[in-house]
Amino acid sequence: MAVDRYTILVGRTKQQFPRFTVKERRKTWLGWVFRVLQKITRQDYSGFTTTIFSTMYVGDDWHSMSSDERYKLLRHEKKHIEQFHRWPFGRRLWFVNHIVMALCYLFVLPVFWTLRAKLEREGYTQTLLVDYELSGRLTEVQMERNAVWLAETFGGSAYFFMWTRKAAYAWAMETQRRILAGEITNPEDRVDDPPAL
Repeated sequence: MAVDRYTILVGRTKQQFPRFTVKERRKTWLGWVFRVLQKITRQDYSGFTTTIFSTMYVGDDWHSMSSDERYKLLRHEKKHIEQFHRWPFGRRLWFVNHIVMALCYLFVLPVFWTLRAKLEREGYTQTLLVDYELSGRLTEVQMERNAVWLAETFGGSAYFFMWTRKAAYAWAMETQRRILAGEITNPEDRVDDPPAL
Protein backbone atom coordinates (compact mmCIF):
# COMPACT_ATOMS: atom_id res chain seq x y z
CA MET A 1 0.00 0.00 0.00
CA ALA A 2 1.38 3.42 -1.03
CA VAL A 3 2.19 5.88 1.70
CA ASP A 4 0.61 9.36 1.83
CA ARG A 5 3.84 11.29 1.31
CA TYR A 6 2.18 14.69 1.42
CA THR A 7 0.56 14.18 4.82
CA ILE A 8 3.80 12.84 6.29
CA LEU A 9 5.81 15.80 4.95
CA VAL A 10 3.19 18.25 6.28
CA GLY A 11 3.74 16.75 9.74
CA ARG A 12 7.51 17.11 9.44
CA THR A 13 7.17 20.66 8.15
CA LYS A 14 4.91 21.65 11.07
CA GLN A 15 7.45 20.23 13.51
CA GLN A 16 10.17 22.38 11.98
CA PHE A 17 7.97 25.43 11.29
CA PRO A 18 4.96 25.38 13.66
CA ARG A 19 3.26 28.29 11.84
CA PHE A 20 3.14 26.36 8.55
CA THR A 21 -0.30 26.44 6.89
CA VAL A 22 -1.78 25.90 3.43
CA LYS A 23 -4.34 28.36 2.03
CA GLU A 24 -6.14 28.71 -1.29
CA ARG A 25 -4.59 31.81 -2.84
CA ARG A 26 -7.73 33.05 -4.62
CA LYS A 27 -9.53 33.28 -1.26
CA THR A 28 -6.88 35.60 0.21
CA TRP A 29 -5.52 39.08 -0.49
CA LEU A 30 -3.06 37.49 -2.94
CA GLY A 31 -5.95 36.68 -5.27
CA TRP A 32 -6.23 40.25 -6.51
CA VAL A 33 -2.43 40.65 -6.71
CA PHE A 34 -2.23 37.73 -9.11
CA ARG A 35 -5.19 39.00 -11.12
CA VAL A 36 -3.32 42.28 -11.67
CA LEU A 37 -0.11 40.40 -12.53
CA GLN A 38 -2.02 38.29 -15.02
CA LYS A 39 -3.23 41.40 -16.83
CA ILE A 40 0.29 42.90 -16.92
CA THR A 41 2.22 39.79 -17.97
CA ARG A 42 -0.57 37.96 -19.88
CA GLN A 43 0.51 34.87 -17.97
CA ASP A 44 -1.93 32.36 -16.47
CA TYR A 45 -1.13 32.19 -12.74
CA SER A 46 -4.09 30.05 -11.74
CA GLY A 47 -1.89 27.04 -10.98
CA PHE A 48 0.95 28.94 -9.32
CA THR A 49 1.86 28.42 -5.66
CA THR A 50 3.42 31.19 -3.58
CA THR A 51 4.93 30.95 -0.11
CA ILE A 52 5.02 33.94 2.23
CA PHE A 53 6.33 33.56 5.77
CA SER A 54 5.29 29.99 6.59
CA THR A 55 2.07 29.94 4.55
CA MET A 56 1.85 28.10 1.25
CA TYR A 57 -0.75 29.79 -0.97
CA VAL A 58 -1.88 27.19 -3.50
CA GLY A 59 -3.40 27.64 -6.94
CA ASP A 60 -6.77 26.65 -8.37
CA ASP A 61 -5.59 23.15 -9.31
CA TRP A 62 -4.85 22.17 -5.69
CA HIS A 63 -8.00 20.07 -5.19
CA SER A 64 -7.35 18.03 -8.34
CA MET A 65 -3.77 17.14 -7.33
CA SER A 66 -2.80 13.69 -6.12
CA SER A 67 -0.99 13.24 -2.80
CA ASP A 68 2.31 12.73 -4.66
CA GLU A 69 1.79 15.93 -6.69
CA ARG A 70 1.13 17.86 -3.48
CA TYR A 71 4.19 16.23 -1.92
CA LYS A 72 6.36 17.38 -4.83
CA LEU A 73 4.99 20.90 -4.54
CA LEU A 74 5.57 20.97 -0.78
CA ARG A 75 9.15 19.77 -1.20
CA HIS A 76 9.76 22.80 -3.44
CA GLU A 77 7.97 25.29 -1.19
CA LYS A 78 9.50 23.90 2.01
CA LYS A 79 12.88 24.84 0.56
CA HIS A 80 11.65 28.43 0.25
CA ILE A 81 10.40 28.44 3.85
CA GLU A 82 13.84 27.28 4.97
CA GLN A 83 15.51 29.96 2.84
CA PHE A 84 13.30 32.72 4.20
CA HIS A 85 13.95 31.68 7.79
CA ARG A 86 17.74 31.68 7.48
CA TRP A 87 18.68 34.32 4.86
CA PRO A 88 20.26 36.84 5.25
CA PHE A 89 20.35 37.28 9.04
CA GLY A 90 19.90 33.76 10.41
CA ARG A 91 16.99 32.08 12.17
CA ARG A 92 16.86 34.47 15.14
CA LEU A 93 15.81 37.32 12.83
CA TRP A 94 13.47 35.21 10.70
CA PHE A 95 10.83 37.97 10.59
CA VAL A 96 13.33 40.50 9.19
CA ASN A 97 14.53 37.87 6.72
CA HIS A 98 10.98 37.52 5.37
CA ILE A 99 10.64 41.28 4.87
CA VAL A 100 13.98 41.44 3.03
CA MET A 101 12.98 38.48 0.87
CA ALA A 102 9.60 40.06 0.07
CA LEU A 103 11.37 43.22 -1.11
CA CYS A 104 13.66 41.10 -3.29
CA TYR A 105 10.62 39.56 -4.94
CA LEU A 106 8.60 42.75 -5.30
CA PHE A 107 11.21 45.08 -6.76
CA VAL A 108 12.36 44.00 -10.20
CA LEU A 109 16.01 45.01 -10.25
CA PRO A 110 18.88 43.02 -11.78
CA VAL A 111 20.59 42.46 -8.42
CA PHE A 112 17.41 40.78 -7.20
CA TRP A 113 16.84 38.77 -10.35
CA THR A 114 20.05 36.90 -9.67
CA LEU A 115 19.11 36.27 -6.04
CA ARG A 116 15.61 35.14 -6.93
CA ALA A 117 16.98 32.81 -9.60
CA LYS A 118 19.34 31.30 -7.04
CA LEU A 119 16.50 30.68 -4.58
CA GLU A 120 14.25 29.22 -7.27
CA ARG A 121 17.05 26.92 -8.44
CA GLU A 122 17.10 25.43 -4.93
CA GLY A 123 13.32 24.97 -5.03
CA TYR A 124 13.25 23.45 -8.51
CA THR A 125 16.11 21.14 -7.59
CA GLN A 126 13.66 19.57 -5.14
CA THR A 127 11.04 19.34 -7.91
CA LEU A 128 13.48 17.48 -10.16
CA LEU A 129 14.70 15.32 -7.29
CA VAL A 130 11.16 14.22 -6.39
CA ASP A 131 10.50 13.32 -10.04
CA TYR A 132 13.52 11.03 -9.87
CA GLU A 133 12.68 9.62 -6.43
CA LEU A 134 9.11 8.72 -7.41
CA SER A 135 9.91 7.21 -10.81
CA GLY A 136 13.39 5.80 -10.14
CA ARG A 137 14.61 7.13 -13.45
CA LEU A 138 15.17 10.21 -15.62
CA THR A 139 15.39 9.42 -19.33
CA GLU A 140 17.18 11.70 -21.79
CA VAL A 141 13.78 12.69 -23.20
CA GLN A 142 12.47 13.61 -19.73
CA MET A 143 15.66 15.53 -18.92
CA GLU A 144 15.41 17.51 -22.15
CA ARG A 145 11.70 18.25 -21.57
CA ASN A 146 12.41 19.38 -17.98
CA ALA A 147 15.30 21.60 -19.08
CA VAL A 148 13.25 23.30 -21.81
CA TRP A 149 10.37 23.87 -19.38
CA LEU A 150 12.69 25.37 -16.74
CA ALA A 151 14.44 27.55 -19.33
CA GLU A 152 11.05 28.99 -20.30
CA THR A 153 10.01 29.36 -16.65
CA PHE A 154 13.16 31.16 -15.52
CA GLY A 155 13.56 33.22 -18.68
CA GLY A 156 9.90 34.09 -19.27
CA SER A 157 7.40 36.67 -18.09
CA ALA A 158 5.94 34.43 -15.37
CA TYR A 159 9.08 34.97 -13.29
CA PHE A 160 9.85 38.41 -14.73
CA PHE A 161 12.78 37.22 -16.88
CA MET A 162 14.87 36.53 -13.78
CA TRP A 163 17.55 34.50 -15.60
CA THR A 164 18.60 33.74 -19.15
CA ARG A 165 17.00 30.77 -20.87
CA LYS A 166 20.41 29.45 -21.94
CA ALA A 167 21.79 29.50 -18.40
CA ALA A 168 18.62 27.93 -16.97
CA TYR A 169 18.68 25.15 -19.55
CA ALA A 170 22.33 24.33 -18.81
CA TRP A 171 21.69 24.39 -15.06
CA ALA A 172 18.66 22.07 -15.38
CA MET A 173 20.56 19.50 -17.46
CA GLU A 174 23.54 19.54 -15.08
CA THR A 175 21.30 19.28 -12.00
CA GLN A 176 19.51 16.25 -13.43
CA ARG A 177 22.84 14.59 -14.25
CA ARG A 178 23.97 15.17 -10.67
CA ILE A 179 20.72 13.71 -9.34
CA LEU A 180 21.24 10.60 -11.48
CA ALA A 181 24.82 10.33 -10.18
CA GLY A 182 23.59 10.47 -6.57
CA GLU A 183 25.34 13.78 -5.89
CA ILE A 184 22.09 15.57 -4.98
CA THR A 185 19.85 13.99 -2.34
CA ASN A 186 17.51 15.10 0.43
CA PRO A 187 17.07 12.27 2.93
CA GLU A 188 15.60 14.65 5.57
CA ASP A 189 12.50 15.41 3.49
CA ARG A 190 12.26 12.26 1.40
CA VAL A 191 9.28 10.02 2.16
CA ASP A 192 9.54 6.47 0.85
CA ASP A 193 7.02 3.69 0.53
CA PRO A 194 7.34 1.12 3.33
CA PRO A 195 9.44 -1.92 2.39
CA ALA A 196 7.48 -4.81 0.91
CA LEU A 197 6.92 -7.73 3.29
